[in-house]
Amino acid sequence: MVRAKPQPCRRLAAPKPSCQMASRSTATTTEFRIGGARVLLVLTGSRDGTCDLLFRSLRDRAFRFNIDIYQDYRVEFSAREWLIEDPTGRRITSANATCAHWWKAFNFTTESDNQYVTEEVKYIFSEIYNWFAVREMTRGNPPHFHKTKGKLMLLEVAQRHFKTPRFFAGWKFDDGTVRSWEQRAVAKSLTSGLITTDKVLYTTEVDTDRLDRSYPWFLQERVESAADVTIQLVGDRMFAFSRSRVGLKGLDWRREIFGPDHPRAPWVSRELSFDERKAVLGFAQDAGVDWGRLDLMETDEGLVFLEFNANGQWAFLDQDGSAGLLPAVVSYLVDG
Repeated sequence: MVRAKPQPCRRLAAPKPSCQMASRSTATTTEFRIGGARVLLVLTGSRDGTCDLLFRSLRDRAFRFNIDIYQDYRVEFSAREWLIEDPTGRRITSANATCAHWWKAFNFTTESDNQYVTEEVKYIFSEIYNWFAVREMTRGNPPHFHKTKGKLMLLEVAQRHFKTPRFFAGWKFDDGTVRSWEQRAVAKSLTSGLITTDKVLYTTEVDTDRLDRSYPWFLQERVESAADVTIQLVGDRMFAFSRSRVGLKGLDWRREIFGPDHPRAPWVSRELSFDERKAVLGFAQDAGVDWGRLDLMETDEGLVFLEFNANGQWAFLDQDGSAGLLPAVVSYLVDG
C-alpha cells in the first residue's frame, strides 16, 4: 500500500494512544474510558446521515457534539480544562479526549434565532477544535481548510500530477480570455453558496459572450468524459470509485442524485493504476492532506482532475460495504 507522508502541522511526532472500546463508569455521569484513557470527539450536527452511519460503528468510542442542538449539552471551557456533557449524562473532557474530527458542523443552523448567540456558539465550537489543533490531535481537515487552500490553489497543485482543465476566475474579463479554449466553458461555484433564488449553481455549460461580466465567474474548460471518478483519501489508503455518465442529463451528476426520480447510476469500486496512485500520492503530499475526496473525470488520455473536497461526503460511495470504506474510516479516526 502506498503511504502518504504524515502531516507535521496536524499530527504528533510520537504515536498517539489507540482509541479502544469505551467502558462505562458506575457513576451517574459517565466519562468515556478508552483503554483506560481517552476518546474521539466529533463536531457535527444532528441531521447528518453520514455521521449517523459512522456512529453505528463508533458507538462509545466517540462522543458526538451536535451544534444545531447545542442547548441539549452542558459545556464548560476554561484556561485549565473543559468538558462537554450530553443529554444522557455522558461526558468528554480535556482529560479523556484523544482527538477531534470536524464534520460539517457549520453546515447546520443552531436552535437560536438570535444571530449574536449563534455566532458565540460557533466561536466556542471553533475554540474546542482549536484546543485539539494546537496539540496536533486532529483527524481529517479543519473547517477553515479551503480558506487557505481554495479550489484555485489546489488546481495549481494538481497540475503537477494530473491533467487539469484550463480555468479562469474573475470579472470584467477580456474577450480573448476563454475564446482560445478548445472546448466550451462551464460555470461552477467556488463556494457552493446559494444564489438569490435559494438554488445551487451546478456545473453548467455557458456561452461566455452572454455572461454578465460585472459578476464574479469561475469558468473551466468543458471535459468530455464517459465516467466520473472520485477518490476518497483515508489516512494512507485510497478508495477509488467510478460512475458512468451514460444517460446523464446535463453535466453535473449531483443534479440527478439530489433531484426527484433520478436514475441511480451506481458508484462502483475502481482499481487505480500505479501511475494513478503515484499521482494521488503526490497531490496528497503537496496539499498536505491524508483525508478528503478528489473529483476527477475519465478520458481517453487518462484522469482529469476537477477539484478536491476537504470534507466531502463519502458514505454514498460504498453503500453495500464491499469496498470496506466505512471500517477504514473508523480505524483512521480512532486508531490514527
